Amino acid sequence: MLKAFVGIASEQGLTVLHPEHDETLSFINRSVQTRADRVGFWAVLDDTEARCVQALCVGGREREALRLLNCWAKEIGSILPNDPQNGNRHIMS
Repeated sequence: MLKAFVGIASEQGLTVLHPEHDETLSFINRSVQTRADRVGFWAVLDDTEARCVQALCVGGREREALRLLNCWAKEIGSILPNDPQNGNRHIMS
């Protein structure tokens, strides 16, 4: 089943990925505002694939988690900063 997720990515990889809720959006917002080297994003993923990505992230394999997220996401875009030109793009090329 497809679900909406939000997360934080950096040059080191995927920092966090959570199902989209008001609380998680608030957390992403606060985290990104205090760290210029991070980007907040939203993604639509299959729930099973999202669990795999989350497991990699928790297991310390942040770069691999970000690569899989980028491959598996049906849609993905940045949350902050609000940049309409780059809002609907993949995080890594």
